[in-house]
Amino acid sequence: MEIIQKRERITTKSYGLKWEGEGGRGFSFDCDENGVVDESAMYPAGLENLALCRAGKMEGYTGPTIATYTNTYTEHAVGRCHCGEEVTLAGFTNTCECGTDYNNSGQRLAPRSQWGYDTGESISDILSIDHVEDY
Repeated sequence: MEIIQKRERITTKSYGLKWEGEGGRGFSFDCDENGVVDESAMYPAGLENLALCRAGKMEGYTGPTIATYTNTYTEHAVGRCHCGEEVTLAGFTNTCECGTDYNNSGQRLAPRSQWGYDTGESISDILSIDHVEDY
């Protein structure tokens, strides 16, 4: 398999213009790193709350402050199968439309008829699921 997109950790930042109250209460409005809110993307109730916060009419709330939120996730690798189809390598077993199985590193796996107890795979491994109940 040819890897056409490597697995990658992606980190994004977003920002919120916040007014905070007691007990974890508060208001947060999506904004840019300078605290500028895109009001055209807001619903009327949100616009009203933003206006009240800015006017200082929300008693018991302090602000505004700009909060930075960092989110990190993994973008899965993608490989090209010998048949030409793209396969996302997201689990223990990744199956192409042609029926060929690959592991999450893009290595071709033996035919499923050879899988089982003697090779150490469980049914959850084979089916790429997190948990299987024993009945």
